[in-house]
Amino acid sequence: MPSRTYESKIDDAELIRLYNEKETLESISKVFGVTRQRIAQKVKDLGLKGVRELKHEAQEARVDIDELKKLYTCDGLTKLKIAEHFKVYIKLIDKLISTHNIKRKTLVNAIPTEELSNLYIDKGMSAKQISAIYGLSHRAVEFIVEKSGLRKHTNTVITPELLKDLYINKKMTQAEIAKHLGVIPLTIFNHFKKYGIKSQRKNKHQLVVDLHLSGATKDEIAKASGYSKHRVYVILKDNIPKE
Repeated sequence: MPSRTYESKIDDAELIRLYNEKETLESISKVFGVTRQRIAQKVKDLGLKGVRELKHEAQEARVDIDELKKLYTCDGLTKLKIAEHFKVYIKLIDKLISTHNIKRKTLVNAIPTEELSNLYIDKGMSAKQISAIYGLSHRAVEFIVEKSGLRKHTNTVITPELLKDLYINKKMTQAEIAKHLGVIPLTIFNHFKKYGIKSQRKNKHQLVVDLHLSGATKDEIAKASGYSKHRVYVILKDNIPKE
């Protein structure tokens, strides 16, 4: 006499009803007298979505792609800040940026160099003031200024000796040094990297925050601070208020 198969024990309609009522696979398997693994396979065969998939879709539904493009390409926000904005995992933001082929390269051309030079150099406007004109974040403007190589008129030459004096002897942060010298923090960060100046441990958390606010990537911040990318994420999470 042929043995009764698992298929004959499972009623598809009843399985779908139980699954939609959020019953666990374990409890459903007891209803039909089969193994949990068999129920899991049947759920897959019927095209029912698992808990993880549903959670992922729920998170993805929170992200408006057009807004994501604006935040990443025009406003110059980091993936971490965008993830905090949408209240989703950073891995999802990374995936969506890759899937939709969203590039940050257009950010540099968001403001014509001649116009930027006129506002930033000739009129002495700050990144925040310029950002209001073009509808960008001030971090995006700082990024554009740095990539454009513009510097406000100053007779001060940024030397390793000057940076060490301000940073080590006078205990100034990178952001304070940038303000003192009339440049943006990202410029100071790049000079620190160029001259091989190591950040002091007591200032490292502030360094992470300063670099993040200046538009540096998590990889760049990790390299400059000596922290892992995960540690950088934790520091920013603890020190940057959610929008």
